[in-house]
Amino acid sequence: MAWRLSNLSPTVDVVTDTVGLRLKGFGVGMALVRIFLMYPAGIGKTWHMSEDGREGEPFPDEKMAITAARTRAKLLKAAGREVQIRQETADGTWRVISD
Repeated sequence: MAWRLSNLSPTVDVVTDTVGLRLKGFGVGMALVRIFLMYPAGIGKTWHMSEDGREGEPFPDEKMAITAARTRAKLLKAAGREVQIRQETADGTWRVISD
């Protein structure tokens, strides 16, 4: 949802989202976006990709999940966002695979 604030010069769009209030176009409040790749929970389970806790997507294998995460990161970076991809390992620890 966006509102135009006419008393600001130049005109600024204020955007609210799950992160809070942001001034669109000014680079204010551009929080780091984290993309998480979750290790399968059991035999025959799928990899899961989620972005900052949002509902994610399942993938049948690790390679497809990494490819999807890198594609999403590329789009976010093109939009001016800072992105980090984190992958869960078999022992439950996390490692950064892309900044």
